[in-house]
Amino acid sequence: MPMMLPATVPPLERDLLLSAALVSLALFGASVSCADIKTVDVSTPKMFMGLKVGAMLLYWFSAMTMKSVGSYCVYLLC
Repeated sequence: MPMMLPATVPPLERDLLLSAALVSLALFGASVSCADIKTVDVSTPKMFMGLKVGAMLLYWFSAMTMKSVGSYCVYLLC
């Protein structure tokens, strides 16, 4: 079953959301394989919330970095 997004999401934003979800899933898979974890049960609430928070952290730190660089550029130019 395909991922359902609201009809109001433009196609470009939809593609960006889906690619971000794919990247976070790939990063999770890489971390599981590097940590040599044999089984991961995603159905437990702690694991599910940990996956969601862990996937958001990467994008949150990236957004904070871009915001601080943008504000510093404004500071330099003004």
